[in-house]
Amino acid sequence: MKKYFLMVFFATLMIVLALGQGNRPTKELSQKENQAAYKKGLELDQIPRGATELELKYVIPSDKEMEEKEIFFRNVLNFSMDDRRHIYIPDGALCMVYELNAEGKFVHKYDKKGQGPGELQFPLLVIPFNQQVIVLDGRVGRMIFFDRDWKYVKSISLFKRYFRVALGSNGLLYCSDPLGDRLISILNTEGKMIGSFGELPYKTRSPLNRFVLAVSPAGSIWVGMSALCILKKISSTGYLDLEIDITKISSQWIKNNLKENFQLAKEGVQGHTVLLQALAFIGEDVLVMNGGIVQPIYRFDPYGHLKNTYYIPPKMAVYKNYFYALKEKNGEERFYILQDDHDTGDIRIGVYGRKNKTISNQKKDNHEKEKSVAHSGSIGR
Repeated sequence: MKKYFLMVFFATLMIVLALGQGNRPTKELSQKENQAAYKKGLELDQIPRGATELELKYVIPSDKEMEEKEIFFRNVLNFSMDDRRHIYIPDGALCMVYELNAEGKFVHKYDKKGQGPGELQFPLLVIPFNQQVIVLDGRVGRMIFFDRDWKYVKSISLFKRYFRVALGSNGLLYCSDPLGDRLISILNTEGKMIGSFGELPYKTRSPLNRFVLAVSPAGSIWVGMSALCILKKISSTGYLDLEIDITKISSQWIKNNLKENFQLAKEGVQGHTVLLQALAFIGEDVLVMNGGIVQPIYRFDPYGHLKNTYYIPPKMAVYKNYFYALKEKNGEERFYILQDDHDTGDIRIGVYGRKNKTISNQKKDNHEKEKSVAHSGSIGR
């Protein structure tokens, strides 16, 4: 029961901050007060007009797999998929990496802990590449290479500990360093820096410099400024192709917290509210998961035009912080979304698809879209 109230307290704190009050509650709130704050938050963070609803198809791992294979998570921040659609889930706190197949069935658990060859201390990210599995050990700043059977190949030490690492199809590593003096550092697969580009928007160590990073299949670098809700597309040579201010199409929740982030930075506070959570791709379209209660996913084409918006019906005390998108052979799109249920403590990957609708509902939706165009056109600068 105590654990439950702590979780509810955390959820309420996030909502209170979202409402722009900025102060921590002085007492533990009741469940009724939590629900009232949540409903008020939804008034500010409404579902975008014309958005496509996603529905849950299944979860990974299933209850059966978790029970039979004794799978559980403690600190999962992301996951990745290879060309076989095997899923790799690193848990830094438990110092292990789970591998599951496309259906979410258990394949392997790698849990060798230590400082020796092939041993891990805090697996932060898994990067499948060229028939290999590369694990970023965040605590010591090194990358450990395995083959697909988890046989150790080699280790390389990075120039420094990086917060974000993305691997391009050219084999180069693009790393973010918000505590340094450059936006992106470029490393080869031996861990040696071969270049850097881009200036950080604010002075070193500003929380406004926090960002997420991803590289498209064609090699474009996308940077999402987490505290500013701005998306940038950068060429592999460091040229800024476009910039998208997502606050222009965001809820009042985002706008209120953007102001608060600036105020916190001005006061020298390192904390901030995450307004932009994660990036993914379907082809060269980039998908952006926003922060907030609703956490819509915006889909832009490579030129900055908004093509679609997706959402999952919001639920109190469930947070989503990472996702992966792909198109099945039959053309159906799937969204693999990492979610953390603070009520139950479960961390799962929910696999979502477009909600199946009746013909009458489809006609109604089409009619609504004809009456109003929802946030269309390029917003790149």
